[in-house]
Amino acid sequence: MKITENQILILENLARYKFLTASQILEITDIKNIQTVWRATAHLRDLKLINTHNYPIIPKRGRIESLNNLTKKGVDFLIDEIQLEENQIKYPIARGSLIFRDYDHRVSTIYFNIKLNILTKKEQGHVDFFNYYFDKAGGNRGNTAERLRAKTKINIDGGYLIADAITQFNYQESDYLYVFEQHNGKDSKRALEGIIQYAQALSEGTISKQYNFNKSARIVWVIEKPSVLKSLSERIKLKPQLNDFKKFFIFKLDDDLKNTDLLDNWRFWDGTPANFTK
Repeated sequence: MKITENQILILENLARYKFLTASQILEITDIKNIQTVWRATAHLRDLKLINTHNYPIIPKRGRIESLNNLTKKGVDFLIDEIQLEENQIKYPIARGSLIFRDYDHRVSTIYFNIKLNILTKKEQGHVDFFNYYFDKAGGNRGNTAERLRAKTKINIDGGYLIADAITQFNYQESDYLYVFEQHNGKDSKRALEGIIQYAQALSEGTISKQYNFNKSARIVWVIEKPSVLKSLSERIKLKPQLNDFKKFFIFKLDDDLKNTDLLDNWRFWDGTPANFTK
């Protein structure tokens, strides 16, 4: 099988991030231009090492980037030829298309993973794990306890949450457990409901217990629209029971996540500046 270093690099990054667009691949590798990425992914697709999910042209938006992921053959190649362990490899078990309705949400969640890996690598840190809401555990058969479930499920008294991502990482010799939420659309009420549920999880210590972590988790919220962040701040002012939880929640706009350093432009829900790791 003829395969180049650039193509191996793409396979290794797909193993880490599960899905990637061509522009994301360009950002996280040493590949020089997008045309080279396109040629490389086309060859990997011909070899049946990756799948590519294409989307129709969207009115008022135009063409959106395809999403790439490993196939089972690609996983076997990384295990047999690159000596990766299977538990180091993310790939979708089920075959099928990825619906457009989830596209922006999924791509933005992956961006946070990318930015976190870039940040920790600069400081000789590391990401211990990064679980997405579309990562599953268990199986389709068996009793309730064994059934397929999201790896980011958080149990709380009276119910549960499905986080968009949960990660544990080391930065500047300190360990952190963060829950990530990506909020798209205009519904600030839905975001507030989520914050109230996470405040309950924090008060119960559920997240830290679930991951055997000896400090409190922190909730990282990325919001697509500035108007939603402003409206959310106003809604929270009417919920004095949340006052004690302010330091556990930090917020950033979607454009800032994609276009600035991960350490920059975080704020608390009242608009005051926040430090990403303090």
